[in-house]
Amino acid sequence: GSISAEHGIGRSRAREFWAGLSPAHRRMAAALKTALDPKGVMNPGCLLPSTERFL
Repeated sequence: GSISAEHGIGRSRAREFWAGLSPAHRRMAAALKTALDPKGVMNPGCLLPSTERFL
């Protein structure tokens, strides 16, 4: 199962979401975010941490 179900991850469950991802998946998510939002203006710090501590 997924912790997000139909309602998304949200800020309150971001830590649990990242804890369940492998390092490769974390890097892939960060790369996708960078490719789609190179300036980091879309929901900064919401799902992807604003720091590199989870990567």
